[in-house]
Amino acid sequence: AIPREARARLLLANDKAREVVEQVLQKCQAAAVAEYGTLEKNLVMALVESKDSPSGVSSCPRPLERASAAKLLSLLLALPHGPIKFSHAMPDLVETSNNVA
Repeated sequence: AIPREARARLLLANDKAREVVEQVLQKCQAAAVAEYGTLEKNLVMALVESKDSPSGVSSCPRPLERASAAKLLSLLLALPHGPIKFSHAMPDLVETSNNVA
């Protein structure tokens, strides 16, 4: 199934990091609108500050250590992605696939 919506939580070190993320997000938004804009009229990508704790500081969990992040990325890259089995009866008909992306 294709998700209707998605969210990500980022912990940014400073205002400069926020500026960079906003620039990347704007480019991603423009690319997505160019590709899907006629189908997805309400497509929105936004960077919103989280104020979910009394102190105003986000209660994000601690980031992964570098070694743990590398292991996680290696796992994601090793997972099967795309078509796994095609139909024997109809050429090019995908019967089984796995999409982690």
